[in-house]
Amino acid sequence: MTEQKSMAALWQDYLFLSKELHKFTSAGDMALFEDILRQRKELAAIIKETPDTDSYIGGAQGQALIRRVAEMDKELYAKLTRARNLLQKNLEITFAYEGVSEESAGVGRRFDSGRQ
Repeated sequence: MTEQKSMAALWQDYLFLSKELHKFTSAGDMALFEDILRQRKELAAIIKETPDTDSYIGGAQGQALIRRVAEMDKELYAKLTRARNLLQKNLEITFAYEGVSEESAGVGRRFDSGRQ
């Protein structure tokens, strides 16, 4: 039988997983990022089902931690949005050059080279 963690301990775990998400986003390890995101989602479900018997969430410490997590989530969202936009731009550039070759009509040739 496992001992039920306090609300404070659960939120500390949630904060830890949030920090790990930032770390692995910066490292570019998206497989591990997805695993940590899954763990955090499962922990969020546990937090939702756990009664706040010591009124941690309503207290100053709980509110400060929740604000910190919310701020980290905003930063993470911005970081992921930048990464997605960069990926999108790189894909557009790749597709723009797809099919370009020396035989492409007019690409890389001077149009006036045959004139005298």
